[in-house]
Amino acid sequence: MNIPVQSNTLPAGTRLEYYQIENVLGVGSFGITYKAKDLKLGCHVAIKEYFPASFAVRVLNTCTVNSQTKQDNEIYTTGLNCFLDEARTLAQFKSRSIIHVNRFIEANGTAYIIMDYEEGIPLSQYLLKSKRLSEQDIAMVVVPILEGLRTVHQTKYLHRDIKPSNIYLRKHGRPVLIDFGSARQSIDNKGKAVTGFVTHGYAPFEQYNTQDEQGPWTDLYALGATLYRCITGKAPVDALERLASIQAQKPDPLKPLLLEKPEQYGTEILSCIDWMLSFRINNRPQSVDEIIPRFKAIRNKRDQTEV
Repeated sequence: MNIPVQSNTLPAGTRLEYYQIENVLGVGSFGITYKAKDLKLGCHVAIKEYFPASFAVRVLNTCTVNSQTKQDNEIYTTGLNCFLDEARTLAQFKSRSIIHVNRFIEANGTAYIIMDYEEGIPLSQYLLKSKRLSEQDIAMVVVPILEGLRTVHQTKYLHRDIKPSNIYLRKHGRPVLIDFGSARQSIDNKGKAVTGFVTHGYAPFEQYNTQDEQGPWTDLYALGATLYRCITGKAPVDALERLASIQAQKPDPLKPLLLEKPEQYGTEILSCIDWMLSFRINNRPQSVDEIIPRFKAIRNKRDQTEV
């Protein structure tokens, strides 16, 4: 799906070394992703440009990107350095469930991550049409994503922004995690308004407070929230609303799926998602290895049914 070109995006035909921009694939708070042609190899690539919209501006009629003000320069530069660290980290991952990074380019006051281009659509786009996923389809999607997360977490790295738009459904092959949140996290840590950088409904409460410890349980909450969306057709209640209710000694406004009992879903998958969405960190699975066997069992039921 092509997104209409905005004023901050690079126009079609722009050259970055031997890559030629063709169109915009996505625009986020911290970057712009393009489809481009590798003029040397004759294949397509995806290029993600560091462009934190709240702090960056493109010089008129150029490719150059600057911080909007001198006061924003330190935040912009910190985010840029983390963006490059993200590229170096992702390039080391050899999982088929993580978008493959080939290289990066530093130019025009910003940087560009060069990735494999994959035919397909984001899960968020798929859900606009289908609204929900079946239990079996959820298991088929989540197991590869969990396997990718295991690889990420083994390096003490986190994704930090799992949501339907950051799970890409390849046209041929397993789903893949995209758009890691390093730049987002670095800017959070600079003391800006954190609530402006989290994805409401998908981020657990510890992402709203830079003093709270984040870990694999943080990504697992966000993945649980994504699965909740796949079942109910909506994102869960935001973590800040849950926090306010709990502090006021009121019931948690996010009702467990096991109590909601949506039709056509078994208790096993509902209990898994409820576990991942536990408000308190200690009540969630602490690692991928705690939760993935349960989803594999659900997936294997489908395989056995089809035999």
